[in-house]
This record gives sequence, C-alpha cells and structure tokens, in this order.
Amino acid sequence: MKFGNIDKRVWLAGAAFLLILAVLGLRSRQAAHDVLSSRDDGAVPVVAAGGDPHGLLGLARRDSLVRNAEATRENPFHNPTIVREIARTTVQDEPTPAPTKPAEPLLLTLLHDDVSPCVQINVGGERSGWLHRGDSFQGWSVDEIARESVTVAKGGRTLVLR
Repeated sequence: MKFGNIDKRVWLAGAAFLLILAVLGLRSRQAAHDVLSSRDDGAVPVVAAGGDPHGLLGLARRDSLVRNAEATRENPFHNPTIVREIARTTVQDEPTPAPTKPAEPLLLTLLHDDVSPCVQINVGGERSGWLHRGDSFQGWSVDEIARESVTVAKGGRTLVLR
C-alpha cells in the first residue's frame, strides 16, 4: 500500500467530509430539539401527557414555533430598504382605497368529542392554533362548539360557522 501525496489527500478529504457531516448532523438535531422541546416552565410539551390525551396543545405550540422560525428566517434576496422606497412612492401616487369590510372567521378544523372539543379558525388569512370554548383569536371568542358548528362572537356580533 502506497502512502504518497495522493493517498494523504484522500484521507484528508475523507476526514473533512466526516467533520462537516458531524457538524450538520448536530445542527439538525439541535433544531429539532428546539422545535419539540419546552423552553418555558409553564409551556405545554409537544408530547401528550396527562390532561391532554391527544397532544393538541403541544401541537399548537409546535406549529407556532415553526411559523415563527419561518417568519424570522432571513431571505438573502430581499432588501427591505428597496421595498420600503417602492411602497412609499406607490402609496403617495395612488388614492386611498375605500375602507374594507373586517375579515370574518372561517372554520378550518372541528374536532368534537364529549371531553374537550377544539377548533381551528382562519381570520384574514391567518390560522389560529387549537381553540377551546372561551378561547379567542384576533378578537373572535369561541362561545360554543357543537358537533357540526362553532359559535364565535366579537363586539356584540355572533356568527355560527359550519
């Protein structure tokens, strides 16, 4: 077996490859741990335990962590200064639009059981986490969850979502 310059380069490249692979593996493990673990003492864990047999509270927390991570991820092709300048000039050139009707909630998911029914709604393109009776999202509070409908209220206005 020959240990010339070529063989040393191959061994060095293999060692560098393994080192890079180990670093990327540790970073991936840490990212998964951050999404699935609870950082706050009062936070709900992702894994189901005790009074949350379906793990819905933990899943809602995980979904919000993923949504926040995606929102803070930097886009290298996005320049906020240029976007602000373009937005500023177009707003000044165009007349002000007529006031729009406030967004009404839409029913996305309804999970009904006799113990703890929950629901997900969409208001203005934003999806809520899992809501139970008495919870609210963007001012809409869940008054009642029935087998086939959900009653929500905001500012004296009541809607039945099906």
